[in-house]
Amino acid sequence: MRIAIDYTSAVRQAAGIGRYTRGLVAAAIQFDHGNQYVLLVAGGGSQPPSPIPVAANVTYRPIPASDRALAILWHRLRQPLFADAWAGGADIFHSPDFTLPPLWRARGILTVHDLTFMHYPDCAPPGLVSYLKSAVHR
Repeated sequence: MRIAIDYTSAVRQAAGIGRYTRGLVAAAIQFDHGNQYVLLVAGGGSQPPSPIPVAANVTYRPIPASDRALAILWHRLRQPLFADAWAGGADIFHSPDFTLPPLWRARGILTVHDLTFMHYPDCAPPGLVSYLKSAVHR
């Protein structure tokens, strides 16, 4: 099986979702040698950024747009730029950072870490609350 994972937060954030994503991928490739993992990084260059895990069943794929530009295209303008196509085709696409991009054929897995933005919106910037309410709702 080919599993694509949005690894952007893992290379951009030291804690929180970045740490979760790095740990998830590290555990998966340590114990699972039968599946292929494609790690996608928004705004990534041709050379893998650190920390991209190195293993026989791991491939790095940069997405030539920033994560902000992709969020606008996917969630505000609703452009069908399929994330699983950037992975070279995937059976499963995992998005660990609250929103799932448009997918062509892959089954999607979304991790929503908490719903603070819904239950305590005064604890987050208004723009983030508005964005997450519209993107996570779907």
